[in-house]
Amino acid sequence: MYGYDEYINLSPDQILQKLTQQEIFEFGLSAKTGISVKFDFAERYRSPFRLDKKPGCRFEERGDGTILFVDFGEKHVTGRTHRTCFSVIMDAFNCSLRNAIEIICNHFGISKVESDYNHVVTPTYSSLNDKTFVNINYTKRATGYNRSDILEWSRFLIRPEELLSDNVFSIRSFSVVKEGITKYISTYRHAYAIDFVTRVKIYQPHSENFRFITNCDEDCIGNIDNLPLQGDILIITKSYKDHRIIRNLFPEYSVIWFQNEGCVPSLDILKNLTTRFRKIIFFYDNDESGIAASHKLVDIFNNLLPGCASSIIIPHNRHNAKDPGEFINKEGRKDTVEMLKQIGL
Repeated sequence: MYGYDEYINLSPDQILQKLTQQEIFEFGLSAKTGISVKFDFAERYRSPFRLDKKPGCRFEERGDGTILFVDFGEKHVTGRTHRTCFSVIMDAFNCSLRNAIEIICNHFGISKVESDYNHVVTPTYSSLNDKTFVNINYTKRATGYNRSDILEWSRFLIRPEELLSDNVFSIRSFSVVKEGITKYISTYRHAYAIDFVTRVKIYQPHSENFRFITNCDEDCIGNIDNLPLQGDILIITKSYKDHRIIRNLFPEYSVIWFQNEGCVPSLDILKNLTTRFRKIIFFYDNDESGIAASHKLVDIFNNLLPGCASSIIIPHNRHNAKDPGEFINKEGRKDTVEMLKQIGL
């Protein structure tokens, strides 16, 4: 058994790097009742924390991904209506959070070394952000896309099955290894990993400081592996979201996305695209930086093959929307299709 000092620096977030909330719930409730308890969202349970003759407790997942053991019947006894997985352990063993973490680690055989990922990780990929070498690991949500995720993406008419097909996963947390140092970042609301197999882009749409974290380089191009060998029109956007919207609205077109507006892939990739498509259209934001970036790329392509590339933008008088995501969120599918046809799609 490990000593408590090994866990003193561990947080609940670090525990959840190794275990699911469901596993902790099952352990705590089984320990309290003395019988094996299996986690099931559809099941109804008797509360082990009060006298309870009729099963009425259940598990619910909040919009931020936190799972709760809900018992409205306890409100009249203690004033509480729910418990997290950690508070179940605390109440089952009548202990503090720190002691609960020790109990969890002892039961599941988790050591400080394992939880802190102190084993050697060799950084392998270059970051677009600062050109240092980083490795990114992430933990998917055990429940997949929750209701909040579905609502978030439905604003852009993007469905869970499309996210899954595109290797876009809802995540609970991720870690970044930079210069041999591992930093953990736990997130509970609207965080996604866009997985390129050997590289990954973390997307947190509502984060002010860390909206994108990536180890992708400029040759990491979304959906490029699904392009036909030969095609008519290729549309290039600056984000996953914009590219998926166009694919949904105009399935007859081939669509890819670059990592950002400043991204310029290698010359070999650009030459390859000019040989495979008759026309290449850049669809970037209608702000100053978006227009400048799309014009730069159009010039590069046209220098390779004169007349092969052009650009389009959303008109500035259309509801203050700078990109397809903003427009479709405000105006819906029908008006978005009409607008896109008007500007040349």
